[in-house]
Amino acid sequence: MTEQRAKKDEYQKVLTAFGQAVKEFHKGDFERAVEHLEGFIEKFPSEPEVVDRARMYLAIARKRLKKESLALKGFEDYCHYAIIRINQGDYDGATKLLQKALEYKEKEGLVYYLLADVHCLIGQPEAGLMTGGVYSLGGGFWGGGAVATPDEFLLFLPLVMRSY
Repeated sequence: MTEQRAKKDEYQKVLTAFGQAVKEFHKGDFERAVEHLEGFIEKFPSEPEVVDRARMYLAIARKRLKKESLALKGFEDYCHYAIIRINQGDYDGATKLLQKALEYKEKEGLVYYLLADVHCLIGQPEAGLMTGGVYSLGGGFWGGGAVATPDEFLLFLPLVMRSY
């Protein structure tokens, strides 16, 4: 009976260690996830099922650690990729991409709309108003909005889709 209990306790330790590694993975901290997963694989090689799962997570974490190398060529590329970054929750990266998009089209309302959106998402709606001058966001057909840019051009923009 005590032998079964010892096995059960050992297996519980394995699951706890695996859970910690997977928790880092789900947080998006892939560097720490790689460290934890490698340590887990070294420490518990006797559990092949869990080690196989850890190896899968490790391979995914290593892929995600590699920098994405995209050749962004123009305004549209920077805007589309910025929207992807917003959807991923990388607001600093999205802001940098939108600043680059402004270098292509300085008076484009979409960029100011997205910058204001980013500032609202990070809890700084006042800063969003300062991104491009005086403009207002309003609800339009199916959630789109009218945006008055700094030069008072009125644009109607579609709803920017995000996942929460």
